[in-house]
Amino acid sequence: MELGGNRSFGCTVSSTAGNPISVKIEQLSYQKTLREDGAITIAVIPTGAAGTPGKLTARDETTGASAEFTWQWQPLGKTSGAGALASKLLKKAAPSPAKATKQSTQGARAVAKKQTGVASTAFFGQQASGRRFAFILDMSGSMAGTRWATCTRELVTSLQALSTQAQFFVVLFSSSTAEPPGQSGWMDVTADNVASVIKWVSNIHPDGGTYPAPAFKRVFSLGGKPDAVYFLTDGELYDFDASDCARLRAGESTSFLDSLAKFFSFSGRDEENTGTVINTISLDDRASGHALEAMAEESGGQYVHISSSTASGETP
Repeated sequence: MELGGNRSFGCTVSSTAGNPISVKIEQLSYQKTLREDGAITIAVIPTGAAGTPGKLTARDETTGASAEFTWQWQPLGKTSGAGALASKLLKKAAPSPAKATKQSTQGARAVAKKQTGVASTAFFGQQASGRRFAFILDMSGSMAGTRWATCTRELVTSLQALSTQAQFFVVLFSSSTAEPPGQSGWMDVTADNVASVIKWVSNIHPDGGTYPAPAFKRVFSLGGKPDAVYFLTDGELYDFDASDCARLRAGESTSFLDSLAKFFSFSGRDEENTGTVINTISLDDRASGHALEAMAEESGGQYVHISSSTASGETP
C-alpha cells in the first residue's frame, strides 16, 4: 500500500475457525495487540525508517500454538529476504519451534542494538524507545504538594535512565508554559544537562490552570519529531482533546487522506524519526481519563492512572 513516499504492507493471520487468536505487533515504541475469533486482518503495518526492525507474534488462545515473524524496513526499491514477512501456518507448540522463536527474538534484539541513536527509558512504568523523548507535564495549581513531588521524582528517574545516544525536551504547562533555562531545542543527554533540568524542576511552584495546547505545539514545532511523548496531568483539560493531539502529531494536515497516511507512517517526512508515540498519565484525578486514553490509543501508546500516595500504576 502506497502511503505518500512510503510503501507499507499488511497481512491476515488465521487459525482454526472459531478459535480466539491474538496478534501483537512490535516496532520500536509502537506496540499494538489485536484479538479476534478465527482470523485477524492487519491492513497496514506502520512504515519505519530504513533499518527499523519489527516483530509480529500470533497466538491461538485455545491451543496455545504460536508463530513469530520479523522484518526490517528497507529503502524503496530494495528488499531483504531475511526481513520479508513470511507466510507460515500456526503450528502446535513444541520444544523445537520454541527454540527457533527464541533465536528469532534474539536476532531482532541484536538488530535493534546495532541501530545508531536508539535509546530507551520509562515514565511511570511506560517503556519507550527511540532517539528523542519529550515530557509535557502539568504544573497547574492542583499539582502542588505530593503530586508535584511524585511527578518530579519520576522525571528524575526517567532522565537519568536515558543513554547519551538520546535527546530530550521538557516543557511544563498551566495557564502558560515554562522551559528549563538554556533549552532552545532538543537537549543532548549529558550529566550537566540532566542535572540542570533536575535543579530547575525542583524549584518550580505549580500554579494556574490546565491548558496543554501551547506545550504540545511547542514540542511538535521542534526540528525533528519526538519518538515518544510523555504527557501527565491531574485534572480536566481546557481547549485540548484527542483530535487536537492527533492533528499536531500528523503535522496539522488538512487533507483526510494525507492525515491517514501520516497516521500510519512511522517515518513521515523526517527520515530519522519514527511516528510519535503519546504515552499519557492521569495523576490522582481521572477527569481527563477518556481523552488521555484516546490520545494514547491513536498513537500506539499507553495510558495509565497513577495515585500519588502509592505512585503505582493502575489499569484504566
